[in-house]
Amino acid sequence: ALKRYDWLQKEYFFKSVPADYDEITRQCASQERPLGYFLHVGKGVRAALPCQTALYMATNDTQQAVHNIVILEEGARLELVTGCVSQHQITDGRHLSVDEYYIGKNASLNSTMVHSWGEHVKVYPRSGAVVGENGRYESRYISLKTAQLVQSDPQTYLNGEGASAQLLTVVLGAQGSEITTDGNVYLNAKDTNAELLHRG
Repeated sequence: ALKRYDWLQKEYFFKSVPADYDEITRQCASQERPLGYFLHVGKGVRAALPCQTALYMATNDTQQAVHNIVILEEGARLELVTGCVSQHQITDGRHLSVDEYYIGKNASLNSTMVHSWGEHVKVYPRSGAVVGENGRYESRYISLKTAQLVQSDPQTYLNGEGASAQLLTVVLGAQGSEITTDGNVYLNAKDTNAELLHRG
């Protein structure tokens, strides 16, 4: 996608999540051949069915670093379901991810991310969402199987008047798990609002 669309790197690549934000983003940015998915929903397009993506860890004791970008233009609608899992016999590994979401004027993104990992896998999701005028961003992060470490840090920027966000995090933990769910929502315009709910 970066080769096909020259505007993608210039306007969106590591714009909602700076490449030097922390060690996790720096490692994702240093990949010679970036891996991940790119979704672009054009102006006024309303996807009739949910879009499903998946990231799969199939090798033990490996590091997976991905960078995903989702763009919704003005008036677009999308329901996105993402699964991030490790193969049944995988017990060790590291999953590093950067997710960037750009929701235009009067656009709406409903994103559900479901994780299921081996017991010694360490998971470091980073995300940034930019929401325009009267845009709506709904995020549900669900971790169904205990990982050794989960450290998430979503950043949401409500930049347009009337923009709104709802962020729900549900993480299943067990003895010995270390779970940190940080994050911020920035109300940068009039009549913006956000709802955050974390459960573990």
